[in-house]
Amino acid sequence: MLTKEVVVGHDYHGEPEIVQQTSTVELAEQELILDQSFDEREIVFDCDKDVIDSETAKQFCFYLSSQDERDWTEADILRLIQIVKCFPSSIKHAAWLMVAALNYSEEDAFDTACQFVTKELLQSEEIHEFGKSRVLHHLLKQRDRFNPYLSDIVGLASDSTFRKAIVQQAQSAQSTLLRIYAKETLFQLINENEECTKKQFISAYVAKGIRLNQAELRAMGVFEPVEVFRIPPEGFEL
Repeated sequence: MLTKEVVVGHDYHGEPEIVQQTSTVELAEQELILDQSFDEREIVFDCDKDVIDSETAKQFCFYLSSQDERDWTEADILRLIQIVKCFPSSIKHAAWLMVAALNYSEEDAFDTACQFVTKELLQSEEIHEFGKSRVLHHLLKQRDRFNPYLSDIVGLASDSTFRKAIVQQAQSAQSTLLRIYAKETLFQLINENEECTKKQFISAYVAKGIRLNQAELRAMGVFEPVEVFRIPPEGFEL
């Protein structure tokens, strides 16, 4: 019986509160444990069985982490997509694995991951915004001696559907966290082709009458009133 976790709200710290639904419409509270020490992991996932609940979702993520990304299959990525959609308590781990699939997996596994991230992840209302934020976080993260994955993953930055989805989330995502990550992603995409300062970028929003809260301004590094410079280049209309 397939089980699906549902986010019903957030606590005072902004963490999702989750309940678990089955086809019998029974609800059971699920503790949201987003991190576990690598040394404490016990991998008991049976590859011949499906991901059916939060525990098997967690175990599958542990299992996939232990495998060489070049050996990941399309079936592995489809299971990851199921976890991202249905089991928010494992979404933090699954988000990283999805980015790892984009960066390291090959052939059908890479194609399936790329299709999901560019065409469905940001557009789907079934996926919790925390999961979307975590994927963008890993794409943007600056790693020692390496470019952000956003720049290195073949075809991602140039995908028009992905860019349009980023613009949409930067403007209208419900959570401040996702709007911030989407704006930062958009800023990086613009700078792939044309130099643009963060003040110029934020001023484009001001010129369009789109209000940014203090958290968004601080995250983008703008601590003083911005002047209106110009709208971002063609293809990134706000």
